[in-house]
Amino acid sequence: MIELGRQFGLYSIAEVISTTGGFVSCLAQDPFFNRQVILKIFSCQGEKGEAILAPLEKQLEILAELDHPSIAPIYDFGLEETDIYFTSSPYYGGSLLEQMQGRMPAERVLKLAAELAMAFDYAHEHGLKQGKLLAEKIFFDAEGRAVLTDFSLDRFIKSFNAAAESGDKTEEQGDVAETLFSLGELLLHLRLGPTCDFTDGRIEDLVAEISEPQLRKLIGRFLLPGEWRFSSFADLLDELANFAELTSLVRERTLSKQRGESSGDALAEGLELNDAEHREQAVVEIRRLVAEKNGLQQSLEEAVSRRDLAENKLLEEARELKAAQAELSKVQEEADVAWELVAAQKNSRWQPTGWAAGGFVLGLLLTGGLGYYLNDQPRTQLLAELPLSEVPNPAHKPPAEVSGVAQNDSEARELSPTDSDSVEVAEAETQLQEPPAEVLAQQQDQTREPLRSGTNFALVAEAEAAYEVAPAEEKPPSWWPAGNEFSAAAAIPLEQIKVALDIEQQASRSALPMDMQRELTTAIKSWAASWSNQDLQNYFSHYSDDYQPELGRSRTEWQEMRIARLSKPQWIKLELEDIRLRQLDKDRVEVKLKQSYRSDRYADRILKSLNLVKENGQWRILLERSLGKLSG
Repeated sequence: MIELGRQFGLYSIAEVISTTGGFVSCLAQDPFFNRQVILKIFSCQGEKGEAILAPLEKQLEILAELDHPSIAPIYDFGLEETDIYFTSSPYYGGSLLEQMQGRMPAERVLKLAAELAMAFDYAHEHGLKQGKLLAEKIFFDAEGRAVLTDFSLDRFIKSFNAAAESGDKTEEQGDVAETLFSLGELLLHLRLGPTCDFTDGRIEDLVAEISEPQLRKLIGRFLLPGEWRFSSFADLLDELANFAELTSLVRERTLSKQRGESSGDALAEGLELNDAEHREQAVVEIRRLVAEKNGLQQSLEEAVSRRDLAENKLLEEARELKAAQAELSKVQEEADVAWELVAAQKNSRWQPTGWAAGGFVLGLLLTGGLGYYLNDQPRTQLLAELPLSEVPNPAHKPPAEVSGVAQNDSEARELSPTDSDSVEVAEAETQLQEPPAEVLAQQQDQTREPLRSGTNFALVAEAEAAYEVAPAEEKPPSWWPAGNEFSAAAAIPLEQIKVALDIEQQASRSALPMDMQRELTTAIKSWAASWSNQDLQNYFSHYSDDYQPELGRSRTEWQEMRIARLSKPQWIKLELEDIRLRQLDKDRVEVKLKQSYRSDRYADRILKSLNLVKENGQWRILLERSLGKLSG
């Protein structure tokens, strides 16, 4: 596989064009002349490759000496590891194979035949043979002239491989005849177009379809067995000279050949005269070119080395950037989780239940204080106005049904009077102090004397028993205190508090049927398992269509966030414990649980609240809130 940008000598590959005849053809940049060239690469791997290397280099040296407009020049050749390469001129006029898609005019067919015949004649004089012609190896230059590329190289590689397999070095025979016959087939195909088919063996019928007699006779000498065949390319050129369209072209070739022979003779004479001087100049020029090429090669290698260092540095920086982005993403996820926890804790402080409880306690305080003020102040004034003789004896407590005011004396002493009632309360306390012993004795005598004069003693005993102090039984209070200081008037029955706080209804709702508990537990564990398995489809199926995320997110934003958090970790492990269920409505249940989350990216342990609603016989999540982070 040839990579773009790879260097072969001085040349950098810009585009891979084709692979034919063992050669890989590429478009490359020549930095020495600042031009584009065709770079052709032949692999010399293995034993056959090593054996063909030296003969192929010799063949390229011969081709590099050719100078003909219809033969592609060889600019440079060399060896890169196990690949031999050479460069040639690019031709943008298209190939002959593309021209064969339609009928070619007779004049152009004759011109093409003359140009190729002159090229073959020139090469044959230099000892080179072509063999069979291939349409994909013939291109057209900017002036429309036919040009032979890879001249004789395909035949050379084919002959070498055949000799290597047979073990004999045989001479090639019939090369000129093979080239002439394949040239005739090309001319016939170009004139008749795609309908020309040689497979059925009717060459005579195909030649007869040519409407131009002179051209039909010319092609017949190429292909028909009974005709007088061309013996050489010079013979072919002599025949082409009889065509009026080619007279000037063939004569120009003859004149140029004559000029070449005369100039060659003159050059030979000059070389004989100044052989030593010319040789010395040639050696100096060659050395200069070689030194310049070596310098460019060294500069190129240094540039390639610097480029490799820069690429390695870019790759390292790209890896560091990727790692930093991954770390930033992890931090962002942790920040999102932290914001969720903070928002959940903030919202939990301001729930409507908290507001209701606060308002209820405040109402208790206000009601208790007002009741204390309204009930205790008249009692204090009443005690202050009583005469001393009517003050009840504190040593004997009357029955509850007889003296309801005296029961609150101890409470009156415990209460702290307000500033406005300080004088009246002090007077009442003075009156409530125990009288002297003489007064007590006189009162007792006065009380007992009527009893001795025939009073019903049963009634007296019953009254005295009522005055005895009985031990107080401890009973649970049926009221709830409003504060440290309170009175009986400020007491609120406990039943009313339970009704207000919905305690009894909550207790009744917490008891769920066993079947419902199993359904809910199964649904919650299935939800946790789909989260642990990173099964997105099953995970989202546990949420209600009416699910509303928190933090002001839309359903789409929440779903995208959950997809990212379930997909990014390599593994997730979710554990649930202490699952508590409470029924809110017929088809709605509140769940509180402890959730332990671990992955390769993050871990936490939180208290979570879920509201599940029954939809189409399935329990699905309607609300999901975090109640705070747990320690441990």
